[in-house]
Amino acid sequence: MQLLEHLFGNGGRVRIMKLFVLNPESVFSPKDISKRSKVSARESRITTLGLKKAGLIRQKTISINNRKIKGWQLDNAYPLYHQLKNILDHDKILTKTNLTRRFKGSGKVKLIITAGVFIDRSDSRVDLFLVGDSLRPQKIDAAIRKIEADTGKEVRYAIASTDEFLFRLSAYDRFIRDILDYPHEVVLDKIGLT
Repeated sequence: MQLLEHLFGNGGRVRIMKLFVLNPESVFSPKDISKRSKVSARESRITTLGLKKAGLIRQKTISINNRKIKGWQLDNAYPLYHQLKNILDHDKILTKTNLTRRFKGSGKVKLIITAGVFIDRSDSRVDLFLVGDSLRPQKIDAAIRKIEADTGKEVRYAIASTDEFLFRLSAYDRFIRDILDYPHEVVLDKIGLT
């Protein structure tokens, strides 16, 4: 991410660009942009206006709760879209060590499995699966929101206690089997799964 910050400016601008480039069909309200990119409303407004001026995004009216709101969407006609997507999509901010570190303080995490958006697969049940003891859902949710802001993609995740996971694994639980039988990557394994 630091390299991209040097190229494109601050981290907030990079996160907002990722949000649009990696979700080309989505329309985001100003509030969504700010929330999902973890930037202030002011910074979000300045950045979106700059991206509009550059031709990367365009304004589009959306309806939320029967109210018309002006939102923003990627302009698919942007001439450097594919090159920009390659740069932003291949930014390796989530190394195994970095990902493990993000869940420090979330309990005694013993197993982290990534799939889905982390390995460019759309057929996964979840993108991230955490197993451990004394897990703190609020801390995990906060870490997930930061990962979403950095990657520009929504992350579907599930958590389980060690005992629950081992029981479900021994019972050939379909959800657990789907995670383990489809393409995935084991980031942390203190259980001895592999």
